[in-house]
Amino acid sequence: MGSDLVLGLHDCRALARREMRHVFRHIDGLLTSLILPILLLLMFTYLFGGGLGQSLPDGQTYLDYVTPGILIMAICYCASTTAARVSTDWSTGFVERLRSMPIVRPAFLVSHIMAALVRNIGSILVALGVAVLLGYRSQGNLGDNVSAVAILVAFAVALTSLAVLIGVIASSPDAASTYTMLLMILPFFSGAFVPLSTIPGPLRIVCQYQPMNVVWTAVRDLFNGLTTPAILGALTWCVGLTIGCLVISSVVFTRKTPSG
Repeated sequence: MGSDLVLGLHDCRALARREMRHVFRHIDGLLTSLILPILLLLMFTYLFGGGLGQSLPDGQTYLDYVTPGILIMAICYCASTTAARVSTDWSTGFVERLRSMPIVRPAFLVSHIMAALVRNIGSILVALGVAVLLGYRSQGNLGDNVSAVAILVAFAVALTSLAVLIGVIASSPDAASTYTMLLMILPFFSGAFVPLSTIPGPLRIVCQYQPMNVVWTAVRDLFNGLTTPAILGALTWCVGLTIGCLVISSVVFTRKTPSG
C-alpha cells in the first residue's frame, strides 16, 4: 500500500513537471493568465468603477470592492486553459501512450491539477500585487489574509477539478475551451461587481447562493477583517466540488482507457 502511494506520487510529480515544461515552452499562454487579471482590474476600476461604485456604501472604494472578484475571474481563466490542455492530451494520443507505461492512472488527472495550481497561485499573487500598487489595502490581520488566500487556493483546486472533468469528456480542445469559458460568466452573476441589493429579486436569489458568490463573500469578508459564516459555505462547496469532479473524472477516464 505504501509503495503504491509512493509510486503514485512519483507519477504525479513526473507528469506535472511535463505539464509545467509545456507551460513555460508556450509562454504566451502563461503571460495571458498573468496579464488578463491586471487588465480586468484596470478596466473595472478606471472605466466602470465610476458608475458601478455609486451603489457602494460611503467610504468604500470600488477598487477595494472589486479586487476579490478579479481574483475569482483569474482562477476561472486558468480553468479554461486546463480543460483545453487535458483535451489536447486526448486528441494528440498522449493518453494512449500512457496505457503502455506502468503509470498510476489517476496521476494524469492529478498532474494537471498540480500544474494548474502553480499557474493559479502566480496569477493570484500578481493580481494582488498590482491591486496593492493601485491603492488596495486589506483591513484584515495576517491570519485573515492567509485564510482568504487559502480559500482562493481551495477554490482554484475545485474549479480546476471541474475543468479536468470537462477536458476528459469534451470532444475536442475547442469544445473544452468553450465549455469552461462559460465559467467566466458566473462571477458576473454574483455580488463580485455590484452589490446584490441592486439585482432584481428572483435573480438575486440565484446570485446569492451560487458557489462563486459564496467563495467571493468569504474572501471579501476575510480581506475586510470580518467574521463571516460564508467561510464554511465556501469550504463546503470547494471540497464537495473537488471530490465529486475527481471521482467522476476517474470513472470516465477508466472507461475511456480500458486496460490493454
